[in-house]
Amino acid sequence: MEGIVHKPRSCHSHLDILNTSQGNLAADVESNSAGSGLPIGYRGCSSVGQDSVEGTTPSQARKRQLEAASTGDFLPAKRTRLAERISPAILVWQRQINSDRNRNVEADTDVNDNTNKIEQDQAQLTRRNLALFNKMTTEEGTGDALESALLESTGQTTTTKMKSTSTTRSGFAIAAYQNGILPLYHSKPPTNLNERHKRASSSRGTASPTVSEYERYVRTLPMAFNELARGNKVSRKLQKDYDDDESYHPAFNQPFTGFPKNVGLNNGLSPPQPDFIEGLGIVEFQPFPIEHVSGAVLYKDNPLSTVLPHIAGEYKGPTGCMENARLQCSYDGAALVYARNKALVLIGKPDPLGHAKITTFATDGNTIEFFAHYVARGDDGKLKYHQYRIGSCFLTSSHCGFKDGWRQLQNQQDYAREQSYALRDQLVNYWVAREGIASSTPISSRIENLNDSRLEPWDKTRTGLQEGVREDLEGIEMGNTNWP
Repeated sequence: MEGIVHKPRSCHSHLDILNTSQGNLAADVESNSAGSGLPIGYRGCSSVGQDSVEGTTPSQARKRQLEAASTGDFLPAKRTRLAERISPAILVWQRQINSDRNRNVEADTDVNDNTNKIEQDQAQLTRRNLALFNKMTTEEGTGDALESALLESTGQTTTTKMKSTSTTRSGFAIAAYQNGILPLYHSKPPTNLNERHKRASSSRGTASPTVSEYERYVRTLPMAFNELARGNKVSRKLQKDYDDDESYHPAFNQPFTGFPKNVGLNNGLSPPQPDFIEGLGIVEFQPFPIEHVSGAVLYKDNPLSTVLPHIAGEYKGPTGCMENARLQCSYDGAALVYARNKALVLIGKPDPLGHAKITTFATDGNTIEFFAHYVARGDDGKLKYHQYRIGSCFLTSSHCGFKDGWRQLQNQQDYAREQSYALRDQLVNYWVAREGIASSTPISSRIENLNDSRLEPWDKTRTGLQEGVREDLEGIEMGNTNWP
């Protein structure tokens, strides 16, 4: 009829698409893809509707599409604002994510299959999709952040390293304290403190670093801009190497996978993982069955594992926190104390009360601190692991400070090495004597006897061979043990 103005037809809904013919649907999809610049999955107006609404701005078209697709998602005003921000890129992104779901969709499928494909290709306008899209299209949405966003959208997860944190995560300090690991300001000096001070300050048999070596260290230290580089710098310039001793070797940044779980000091915590340790190999303890001493063998299923080390170190980079390094040292030292005492208790020769034979150090290249570790029972009757500072040096303030740090560190290394060999000899000699006394007893039975030993309370002493103190480091039942 002439003179009658026809109102533009509204956009077709999902039900309208289902009622169209397959040919019209294909034409719609083709029109969306080729004519409008939108991806194939975009659900806009049909071809008929497009002919009727020529002159409609892209903003109005997107607004109408928003109202048809997600009427219940947001208020009308907010839907309009979000529609202005949406772009075809999010549809391409969503189609890429869902491509694995559409692999089996063939070009000659029926109308319902094509409609389902369109439904899957289209990105739903939700807060989550908008936030993810914004994250991907901003400067921050690159690299690891972009990878993380994509993994979140597909339900995938990433793996993390074990060092993660444990000692660096929030809450570790209070957890360690609840396990009996005391902070520096609560720890008491060991009873052999004078011995430790005297040994640390003793002169070296080799020449001290020269002034030129000190100046070169100060100039090049800033170039060691991370933790690994600082550790390498300190180990090369200050630490002693024992290349001539093939039985005694270092290990770096390895978690104590062989350390028992939940023995008190590590309840609910990841295994210790110091940046540096140094000790004897497992073969050096033969014929003693060292693998049956709790906490002695540090690395599980490793025939070359370090056994019963007496020194551990923590390195920090220029932006690292020395307070965290001290906390890590307290945990490392407690684990080494635990293993040493377990070994000594088994042979009936525990350390005297309050004696500290374990050493740790913490350094960021500018300063270095040394700590002695031991265990004692607190007023509440529970084991308390003490960490007492026995030395500190400013490495970059003067040549004298640099030499002092070099001397103390190497003296502490020598002291730890001596303790490792002394403990090894005690264990091996004990086992050889035990085999001679009980040669008729099968070895397997003797190993079982070691595991079934009962320990005496901390405040009881014995005379003769068994003089000293026995402690229960695993909370097992106390009792007397007859040792050969």
